[in-house]
Amino acid sequence: MIRNQRNSTMVLYRIFDFLIVTVCWNGAYILRFGLMASNIDYSNLEIPMIGVAVAVITLLFFSHNDLYTSQRYFSWHHELLSVFKSHFQAISTVIVLLYALNPSRLSRIMLLTYSISVVSLSLASRLLMKSLLILRRRKGFNLKQMVLIGANKSILEYAQRVIQTPELGLRIIGWLDSRGKAGKLDIPELSSVENIPTVQGEESPDALIIGYEVKDYPSQSTVLEHFNKTVIPVWILPDIEHTFIGYTIESFHSIPMLKINAHRLSILESLIKRGIDILGSLLALIILSPAFLLISIIVRVSSRGPVFYNQERVSQNGQLFIMWKYRSMFVDSERKSGTVWTKRNDSRITPFGAFLRKTSLDEIPQFWNVLKGDMSLVGPRPERPALIEKFRNQIPSYMLRHKMKSGLTGWAQVNGWRGNTSLEKRIEFDLYYIQNWSIWLDIKILFLTFLRGFVNPNAY
Repeated sequence: MIRNQRNSTMVLYRIFDFLIVTVCWNGAYILRFGLMASNIDYSNLEIPMIGVAVAVITLLFFSHNDLYTSQRYFSWHHELLSVFKSHFQAISTVIVLLYALNPSRLSRIMLLTYSISVVSLSLASRLLMKSLLILRRRKGFNLKQMVLIGANKSILEYAQRVIQTPELGLRIIGWLDSRGKAGKLDIPELSSVENIPTVQGEESPDALIIGYEVKDYPSQSTVLEHFNKTVIPVWILPDIEHTFIGYTIESFHSIPMLKINAHRLSILESLIKRGIDILGSLLALIILSPAFLLISIIVRVSSRGPVFYNQERVSQNGQLFIMWKYRSMFVDSERKSGTVWTKRNDSRITPFGAFLRKTSLDEIPQFWNVLKGDMSLVGPRPERPALIEKFRNQIPSYMLRHKMKSGLTGWAQVNGWRGNTSLEKRIEFDLYYIQNWSIWLDIKILFLTFLRGFVNPNAY
């Protein structure tokens, strides 16, 4: 029954998408040539026929981008981005075809009106349909039955996520080789692959989720050999013990390759993040210019030495750069102490330097580093090469924090892990930031920095 329900849902999606495209196309035509120009010929069927062709082209791109397959495995923004992508491809194709076949039919106002309206209505209809499906799934309809096989860390997290999000419409009907994990989650334990129905029917699973540990891969091979004789879809959750910031699957001449702990940002995301860095640092340098002048004067007259202090630091992919700060210590203070972290009541710090460090005002020259591109507004804080050589041997995952550009502030800092605090916790928060990065997380961190990131008990 689930299969029939799913087919009916996808037919409805296609009908709605076809109607939305044709209505928006003809509506844009009427608006442009009927209401704005008053020279529309309602007896001319050429424009409505072109609208049908546009709808067919759009549905082909929707299908190509998997918008007519189940989206329950993906986040809502993945589906919305696919809608944007499909409409962009379809509209670009229509423009090229109209230009090649009948240039006189090109109207920029009409195409702009159509683009805005069709994308808006498509997104609204998708959100509405998703909301209706969530309501049905919460009532026990439109469910997808699954069987779990194996007991690695990934499959346990998967099972917990499925149980915590019933709106996905996924129901686990059994678990093979769970090593006791099935009972803890109140999932039926299966004893052998023969107990899993493979003939399509009410009790057969819609998908198999396999997640064995590396040492149990011979068992995984046996299971795969058994289910390769069926038509049940199989999903494999690989056991990657040393993956801390995620992985991607890529293809090299049709050879699948698993890439772990890779840089996560796409070109577009990198450009957006860099744009925010340039705008934010430029505004900060302009707005804080009076504070720059005042602090510079006080640093200069309060103790002997230069106003600014620079250190070599390490940023993304191990790149070295010179980081600037206001001088907060006496001149040549590290010549005797060596490269060490600052401690509470450190005798090397000047009286005014203690105030600068407590309020984080000694860091504001780093807006210049951000503007230059050495740093980002948000990211893991940069460290000195000598300390990195020490820490990389103490914490195996330490170097992964250099997968993203270093920041003026970061997730660890706004959560209190700064100064001479637990290095392990700081790395944990840095890796969380890299793994879960988004523009919204950056904005959240910047907001929290203003609320509690400047003055901190661990800033000294």
